[in-house]
Amino acid sequence: MSDKDKIPEGFTLQMAIMDALPVIFFTIGVSLIALKFKSLLFFIGSFLIITAGLLKVLWKVIIAVNKKNIRILNIQLRYLMPTGFLLVIISLFIYPDKSKYNMILPAILKMPQLLLFIITFIGMVLMSIFANVYDKNDPKANWIEQTTNLMAQLAFMLGIIFTVI
Repeated sequence: MSDKDKIPEGFTLQMAIMDALPVIFFTIGVSLIALKFKSLLFFIGSFLIITAGLLKVLWKVIIAVNKKNIRILNIQLRYLMPTGFLLVIISLFIYPDKSKYNMILPAILKMPQLLLFIITFIGMVLMSIFANVYDKNDPKANWIEQTTNLMAQLAFMLGIIFTVI
C-alpha cells in the first residue's frame, strides 16, 4: 500500500460529524444570500463549494466507519472549492442589479456583522496557512483545522443572518 492509499489513523466518526457542521453553517449562510442575490452563477459556485465540503465529510465518515481511504473524496476539494469560490466572486462582479450593493455594504459594516466577518476572514486565512503547513493525515492537525473552520463558518452564518434580517 502506497503512502497515498494509507488509511489515516485517528479519524473518528465524531471528527466527521464535527467536519459537517461548517458545511451546514456555510450552506445556511449562502442560501440566505442566494435568496436575495438571485444569480445562477452564484448558485453554481455555492453548490460546488458545498459539494466539496460534503464529499470531504463523506471521506472522513468512510475512513471512520469502513477503514477505507477513497482519496478522490479528499482530493476533489482542491478543485471544486476554488472553482466554486471563483464562480461566486465572478457572480458578484457581473451581477446586473448594482443597487443591492449600496444596501448591503452599510449593513455589513455595522456591529456585530463587521466583527463576525472579520472573524470569518481571519479563520479563512488561518485555514489557508494550515493547508500548507499541517499534515492532512494527522488527526490533531485535523481537529485544529476543523475547530478553526467551525468558528469561521459559524461567524459567517451569523454575520449573514444579522445582515439579511
